[in-house]
Formats: sequence, structure tokens, C-alpha cells
Amino acid sequence: MKHVLMPHDAMRKSIALTFEKLNARCAHRARRFRTDESGAVVALALFIFIFMLAVAGLGIDLMRHEMKRTHLQATLDSAVLAAAGTKIKDGSNSPENDLQQVIKDYFEAAQIGGYLQDFNDDDIKIGDGKTEALASAKLEMDTYLMRLSGVDTLTAWATTQAAILAETLEIVMVLDVSGSMEGERLTELKKAAKKFVTTVLDNSNGIVSFSVVPFNSNVVPPREIYDNLKVAERHTYSTCLVFQSDGFKNTAIDPNQTYAQKIFTSMDRSGWHEVDFGEVGREKEPGEYVDHREDTSYNRSCHNDERFEILPYATTEGAVHDKIEMLTAAGGTSGDMGMKWASALLDPAFRPVVNEMGKLRVKTDSDGNIMRDEDGNEITYSQISNDLLGLPKDYPSKNDSGQTNNNKIIVMMGDGVNGWEVSLKDPANILSNPDYASDVNWDYRGPGSTLHRVRYYETEFKIARLVRSNGQIVQSSNDPSVCGKAVYQYWYGYRYYYGEWECEYEVTENEKTGYYFYASQKSNKYYDPDRDTYFSSRDAAFPYLVKDQNGQEIDVQLDWEETWGLVTPWRYAQITGDWGPYNEYNPNSSSTISGYTKENRMTDICSEAKEKGVIVYTIAFEMGETDGSNASALSSCASSSENSFAASLDGSVAGADGTARTIEEVFEVIAASVKKLSLRQ
Repeated sequence: MKHVLMPHDAMRKSIALTFEKLNARCAHRARRFRTDESGAVVALALFIFIFMLAVAGLGIDLMRHEMKRTHLQATLDSAVLAAAGTKIKDGSNSPENDLQQVIKDYFEAAQIGGYLQDFNDDDIKIGDGKTEALASAKLEMDTYLMRLSGVDTLTAWATTQAAILAETLEIVMVLDVSGSMEGERLTELKKAAKKFVTTVLDNSNGIVSFSVVPFNSNVVPPREIYDNLKVAERHTYSTCLVFQSDGFKNTAIDPNQTYAQKIFTSMDRSGWHEVDFGEVGREKEPGEYVDHREDTSYNRSCHNDERFEILPYATTEGAVHDKIEMLTAAGGTSGDMGMKWASALLDPAFRPVVNEMGKLRVKTDSDGNIMRDEDGNEITYSQISNDLLGLPKDYPSKNDSGQTNNNKIIVMMGDGVNGWEVSLKDPANILSNPDYASDVNWDYRGPGSTLHRVRYYETEFKIARLVRSNGQIVQSSNDPSVCGKAVYQYWYGYRYYYGEWECEYEVTENEKTGYYFYASQKSNKYYDPDRDTYFSSRDAAFPYLVKDQNGQEIDVQLDWEETWGLVTPWRYAQITGDWGPYNEYNPNSSSTISGYTKENRMTDICSEAKEKGVIVYTIAFEMGETDGSNASALSSCASSSENSFAASLDGSVAGADGTARTIEEVFEVIAASVKKLSLRQ
């Protein structure tokens, strides 16, 4: 029987066949796919591409970060180094803030001012010959592609610290300005010394401190030094000090030690109340100056004016040149004092004095009023440059590389041997004795001189009367010059006292200061130097004295040190008849310090300075050859024979090296030698 498919059966069969074929085809393709390796690298490539994209994004952001960090670090390095190397302005109220501002200015100029971190109190340190600066900066940078990985920002820190050691060379020029230097010698010295200063400054790699110590009979420290030393001050006329022989066996002038003050007077026969005993080189007429042999100031004990003062610790060519140009010749020769002060200016014991000089001060006028600028601010100043705080540095030593640091140099020029130094005897060491006020020795030192200072009411002269000893008035006069004078007459060749002129005055309310000497060896013992008149009593000389608040008449007996600043020993002898001080204050006195003693003192102080590493150059100017007797003390003072020079005006005298030179040529050789020294510390 024939089987007949119905339409729906055919459809089912067709569908079944279709699925069977499809399953077979899928199975076949699955088997093919399972065994087919083509296209497998696509997935890996896709993965690698995504990874590379991430790495590239990381690299871009990191490069941006490193560029910004490098710029930040470079700016910070430059800023901190600039701050550490910045010269502190003289008179600055806050040098630390000034250096911080230098760093801030660098960052503002680089347009990254916001990245600089705040400063701590100890980030900027100034002192002990160096400047230290520390600063930090921080930046935050937004990322580009790293933010896809969750990193939105990158941070960069930079820190820099710099310390600049000041390359300081300390030089002291010890220059002879005794009377024998007058004329061409001094002219040539000035020219040579100024050229030396310029050469050294032009060839220096750091700070050069120049001090100039002029010496003649003594050495004059300026007030800024004197006021910072401990001095047993007995007068206010001058600032010269006294050093005993032991003082020349030590380079230091210790600010904690008490020093004696040199008396201020003169060997010359000057008049009364010449506190400066004349002015060296004063001008008689335009262009014509007093010769030193005519001038009472030539032999004074201390030449107390600016031309003879020490110039301490100058750093500018102008300041040193100005000092050298004002040098003036007068007086004797005390090279021992020149070397003593030069050594002290290089000795670390003097550092407290220098630091005091570096303190900020308010400027005042001659009346003591505070000076102000146009904005009303107080004008301030310091006595030395801030660069020099911490001087004198420690004595030279060798560093790890064998270089010498802290070079200290003395250049000493003299034109003659040390001469005698006159003085008044001081058996009780009264100048530095703490019991000064109780001294009663009759030694022309300490309290109790014969000079008195009084305050009196000014009077107007009315009439003078000659009064005999019995009170009889025998004559009248309108001449005030006769007041107080005794009158003598002769009777058959016999001189007898006749009477004295007594004057009548009208007292005013004007107060004045006067002086009188008690001249015990004169018949009329009260001498008024201003009127050049002797009186029989103090009341005759000053009848109307002012009284103090206790009702006591103002009559002060001056100390001897005050007296010698108003009158020379010679003039004192003329006034009082007492020749004791004059006999002491002359070259033949036992109290005179001999040239031989001063030569030994100079040898001692030179040896001490050299022992501590100070380099000493010496110049014997117009003294013959360096091995001659006149120049021997100078030659032995030098650090070596190579440092000892002879100089002459015409360049005809040979030095230790056999070469003849002028003073200018010698200074050129020394400048070249200084240039070779290592200046790094």
C-alpha cells in the first residue's frame, strides 16, 4: 500500500531536515572554529594597544611632572645660591628678611611665586663669616591621561640649602708718618699705597678688609674703637693708650682688660689752654702751611686729629684711598706701637669690638638731635660693613686640601729707627690704678694738681685803686689791666713793697669759667692764665664765685692728667716756678722710653704675630740696604727675607733679593705676592 504524505507531514519533515543540516553545519563550523588559529593575535593586539595607550598617558604626565619639577628645582637652586651670596646692605634692619626677599623675587620672576613655601625662623643664618640659606617649594599638577587610572594630580617637592663662606683677606697697612716723612717721601708713599690697594681689590675673589695704621710718636685709635675698649679714662683730650713691655709679647688688645690712657701734652713751649697744642700743617696763608719746626703740635704726645687716626676694616677703594690721601707727617717714630695695633686688629680677641661697631645706630647731628630722612624715618648707620661681622677671623690653619685659610697680612713701611718716647713718671701706676682717686703721691700724676677751675660771675670794671699796706688809697686808675698788680718802689737802691692795685667791679648775672694756678714758689701765688696775672689771693682773682646747690663755691682742683692737656710742662714751670715736670718730660729723663727698648718691643710683637701665622711684609724706605743697621729691626720683622724690601726715591738701593726698587715698585711686588695667596676658606 502506498503511503501518502499529508501536507503537514511534509512540512515537518522539511523542517526537520533543515535543522539537521543546520546542526551539522554549526557543528562543522564549531569544529572548524575550535581548530582554526587564524585571528588569535587580534585580541592580544587589542590588549597591547590598550596597555600602550595607558603607558603613553603615564609617560606624558610624568614628563610634564618632571619638566615642572626640574624648573622648580632650578629656580630654587638659583634663588637660594643668590640669597646666600647676596651682600648685606649696611645698616639693614633685618638682613634675614632681605635674603628671603631675594628668593621670593626669583620665584616671582619665574612666575611660580605660589609654589614657594613659608620660611622658618632659622632658614636664613648670617654670621661667623658665612651666610646660610634654606628654602622649599611645592607644586601640584593636574594629570591628563593618568586620571583615567584614578590619579588626578602629581606632587613635586624641592628643597635647597646653600652656605657661602666669605672669602675674606685681612690686610693691615702700617705706615710711618713721622716728621721725617714730610715732603717727597710722603707724596710717593701715598701714590704707591693707593695703587697697591687698587691692585689687591681688583684681583680679589671675595671680601678684602683693609685697615690703615698710621704711626709716629704713638698710634691714635678712633672713637669707635676707643669707646668699645675698657680704658681707665683720666682725660678727654685724646685716645692714645699706654702698653707696658709685656703687652708687646701678646698680639691681642683684650676688650675685657683695663688699659691706661696716654697723657696728652707736648714738649714744646706753647702757651696756655692750647688743647690741641697747635694744628699740624695748619695753613698760614692760602697754599702756605706752617713748617713742623715752627709748630707746637709737632712734639705732642698724641696727634689727636682724624688724619692720624686708624682706619679700621674698610672694604671700599674710596675709603682706603681717602685715608691714605689725608696722611700728614709729624712727630717721632714708634714702630712698636704701629705693629702692636696692627696685630691687635688681626687678633680674634678683637672680635667683640668689631661686632659692636657693626651694630645699627641712630644718626644724630652736632647738637645730639636725631636725624631723619625726608619721610620722617630715623637715619641709621653702622660703623663698619655688615660683611665684616665676625672679624677678625681665627688665625690661619691648613684645610684638608693643604690650603691656608683666613689669610692675615701686615705691610709695614718705615723710614727710620724707633726713637725715644718721653713720659712723666708714674710710680704708683696711677693711670690704670682703680684707687686713682685716693692717690696722694707728689708725682704729677693722678688727683691734686695745682690747677683749679672755677665758676664765677662776670663783672664790669668800674675803677682801680692803689692801696698801701696800711689801707691808704694813694692813686686811682681807669685801666683794668693794673688790677691785682703789686707796686714796688726804690729808696736809695732798696726795693720795697709799696702797695697793690685793688679794683672795684659791678657784678652781673653772667656766669663764666676761669682757671688759676696755685704757684707756691711765687710771691703772689694765684695766677690767672687767661689774664696772665698773679694775685695775692684767690678772692682777689675771682671775688664773686658761683655757689652750687649746697652753698659751696664752685672751685674744682683738677687732676694732673686734665692739667697736662691745658699746659705743657715747660709752660707750667714758667708759671709756677716748679721745674719738676719739665725735668721728667724730656729725652734725658729716666722716665723716657729709649729707642733701644722700643726696637726690642717691636721685635717681640713681630715674633708673636708671625708665630700665629700672620704674613708680614716690611719696607725700609730711604734707610739704606735691608741688612744695614738702620733697617735691621724692620728686616727681622718680616716673615722671611723674601718679604723684606728696601725702597728709595730714585730706586737705587737694593733689597734682600739684590734688586733696587722705588717705593711704588716694592708695593707692586707685594701686591703680586698677595695675589698668589689662596683666598678660599
